[in-house]
Amino acid sequence: MLSLRLSADACVSLLNNVRYTTLLYGYTTTIRSTVGEILRQKPVSCFPIRTDINRAIEDLAPMSLPSQAARVQTSHTAVILHSSGSTSLSKPLYLTHDALVSQMKHGPGLSSFNSLPWFHLYGLTTALQAMYTRNIAFI
Repeated sequence: MLSLRLSADACVSLLNNVRYTTLLYGYTTTIRSTVGEILRQKPVSCFPIRTDINRAIEDLAPMSLPSQAARVQTSHTAVILHSSGSTSLSKPLYLTHDALVSQMKHGPGLSSFNSLPWFHLYGLTTALQAMYTRNIAFI
């Protein structure tokens, strides 16, 4: 998950560090501009995020997960976040499936009004904690 404030150079550095060649992106002018700069520096596959995320849940088609989803290795990386980059380029922070689930289970079980972005570890985990306990996560 890349921060909206990162430069294209910082994004390319992170993509190189984690050896990723695929990027999901949003629709704002700033994000599209940054993606354009990234593409000038590194060939990556780019996919826009879904636009129907604000539709009522009743209107969405049911989702079925592939059977291999149950065989996830808990020690494998689930999410890659990044450091702030305050002293140099941002560095990748790897979060395993086990660590992510542990963060959700040990939360306070409250709703979340979260002003922190999801690329920030605390922002991601507080939102997921609320969702895990079937509470509201205001993002």
